[in-house]
Amino acid sequence: MTEHILPTRFCDAEEDYLPSARLLELSDNRTLEYFEFGDPQGVPILYHHGMPGSAMEAAALHQVFLRHGLKLISPNRPGIGSSSPAQEYCLAQITADTQALLDHLGHSKVTVIGWSSGGVPALWLAKHASTQVQKVILLSSYSHFSELEQAPFHHVGQASWLKFFTSKVPRLSQLVFLCAGYLANKLPRLYFYFMTQQCHYQDVDILSNYPRLGEMLLEAQRRSFSQSYSSLYKDLVSQFEQWPFHLNSIQCPVSIFQGDCDPFVSERIGQHLADCLPNADYNLLSGQGHLYWLENSFQYRLAHLCQI
Repeated sequence: MTEHILPTRFCDAEEDYLPSARLLELSDNRTLEYFEFGDPQGVPILYHHGMPGSAMEAAALHQVFLRHGLKLISPNRPGIGSSSPAQEYCLAQITADTQALLDHLGHSKVTVIGWSSGGVPALWLAKHASTQVQKVILLSSYSHFSELEQAPFHHVGQASWLKFFTSKVPRLSQLVFLCAGYLANKLPRLYFYFMTQQCHYQDVDILSNYPRLGEMLLEAQRRSFSQSYSSLYKDLVSQFEQWPFHLNSIQCPVSIFQGDCDPFVSERIGQHLADCLPNADYNLLSGQGHLYWLENSFQYRLAHLCQI
């Protein structure tokens, strides 16, 4: 495997920062793009981005992780940013790509953070790279929906209708992604407006109080549409796959954080994860939505948890 480093200017919550977009050539001739934030010599932490979203989301954690001696590694999933599309987009492929990245970097032990839909590949990695993953931290994460549907009160708001939407009317759902990609790239301010209209007021306050975080989130989402809307659609579809294992087979410690006012990921999902994962620590955040992890106070809590 070979690697190329491309500089790209970006900003985090406090100051301009010039991260390096790194391109790793995989064994199947595809390219995996990833970024590093925080302390280059620090303790390795892996970050799985949400969707729509990209590896640049992790820029929001740069300053706090730098102060705590943590190195944050954030890869793009297939077809996102400059990562090559996968011939067969699936969670198994994402897991294999991530393992190849960790092996390339020589990290034998990592803590894995997954935000929103990034929680699913984080859990898959914990299952299939159990000797490398020492801890998982889930921030408003999706779950194994096939197991969730068998649990009482399985209807979980947005996740339920998204699954119905993608499975029953795939062409219409692909059209929605196509339109979203057009807005993100051609009319980003309008896209950002529609995005904030779906957020909890607490999330809107965070973006209002920290304008650069809003710019970061917008740019991260725009990068997710940089190749094709189809990769985002496939990523969403993969979230609803039947897993070849159960949540209770994941043995590493898992810290779960869930806002009780999250309009995107219901607290029932967080509770389901806590009920099924054998070594889980559940933290329900009162009055919080989906973007609480962007706040400085929570980032310090997150960094401390990564150090334990």
